[in-house]
Amino acid sequence: MYERVIKKIKSYHETLGIGQVAEDKDFYFWELEKRLLQLDWLLPKIRKEMPRYFKALDNLFKNFFQNNKKRKGTHPSPLETLTESFYFFAFRVLDILKSGHIPGIKKFDCSGIRIVRNQLIVHPEGDVLNYSFAVIAGRGPVLKNARLVNRKNKKETVQDRGLFVNADELRRKLEAKFDSFMSNMRDGQIQKN
Repeated sequence: MYERVIKKIKSYHETLGIGQVAEDKDFYFWELEKRLLQLDWLLPKIRKEMPRYFKALDNLFKNFFQNNKKRKGTHPSPLETLTESFYFFAFRVLDILKSGHIPGIKKFDCSGIRIVRNQLIVHPEGDVLNYSFAVIAGRGPVLKNARLVNRKNKKETVQDRGLFVNADELRRKLEAKFDSFMSNMRDGQIQKN
């Protein structure tokens, strides 16, 4: 999914003239590429894990009434673990881009990634104390999908639009940002080193 973005980032990096001698900025470009490669590695694993998740869920419901006396705590599914991993790596991409270490980037945001990582995974306190997980057709894995009311201000809590929707939002915004960079370089708005 992120192959074109990686090519655009490499092209931008080369055009800036960074990389002849290792500089701090190079390490941020390299980490950015690494994180995008990790996201590309995770997405097919997530897609492959989805049928297994449904089968395990089906077995859970079949066995629920038979084994009701000896219920144990449930472990997170591999799909849920892969999904949360995706959000942590994707958020690191946002961190790198907002750090100021990539020339020409003053700000960058991807609300789908930011909201899920910050408000649904890392800091759910007070708003989203809900451990539900679902897979929705066309949207993919969805964290904390049950609609709740915020206990403090009685407003609806934030919602995960789905991993595939959020991953595509990140891809589109990255492509647009680096297309804009290359255009600005041609116009002389961004200075080479």
